[in-house]
Amino acid sequence: GSGGMARVYRAERADGAYTQEVALKLVRGRDDLLARLRHERHIVAGLRHPHIVSLVDGGDTDDGGVWFAMPLVDGDTIDRHADARQLDWRARLHLFDETCAAVEYAHDLGLIHRDLKPANILVDPLGLPRLLDFGIAISDGDAGGNDHALTPGYAAPEQLMGRAASVASDIFQLGLVLRDLFHVDGKRIGVAMPRAAAADLAALITRATASTRA
Repeated sequence: GSGGMARVYRAERADGAYTQEVALKLVRGRDDLLARLRHERHIVAGLRHPHIVSLVDGGDTDDGGVWFAMPLVDGDTIDRHADARQLDWRARLHLFDETCAAVEYAHDLGLIHRDLKPANILVDPLGLPRLLDFGIAISDGDAGGNDHALTPGYAAPEQLMGRAASVASDIFQLGLVLRDLFHVDGKRIGVAMPRAAAADLAALITRATASTRA
């Protein structure tokens, strides 16, 4: 696949030492994208969490490209996974809670992901959510994070206004992930659940995605 910054390939080890399939992320050409991938590689190398995709290896290509390999998550995005398996509301909340634990771990390390969305949360064959793509992540309070890198439709208000992102930005995006996971459209929740739980869910999404902070 390919995105705004890099191409990702399904790859396998070819030196005969042992068999291993990975997702290999590669950037060629633009200096700014090369620097960003090196930055992401540095961040991922220091992360150790069961719900965050880790680093396997990395390096440079002969033609000046930059790459790193991650464990291959052979699964679907969190919302599609839940729908394909017709997960009930409790199972969906469990997936979301595990995702929040990964984000909280990153926050404890002083990292802001800045690009939380269903496409960056894959669920593996064991049913475990795996957070990936720290390509635009920054350190909390880093003025260099004011670079306008964002995903339309999932950017927090401060990102859209060109201001520095913070932990609150990730919380806003988690609220949108929760909205998508439960197919919330206005006041309607597209997953059957008890009325009291539905009211709590709606209130949580509303607070997380508020345009201003209380």
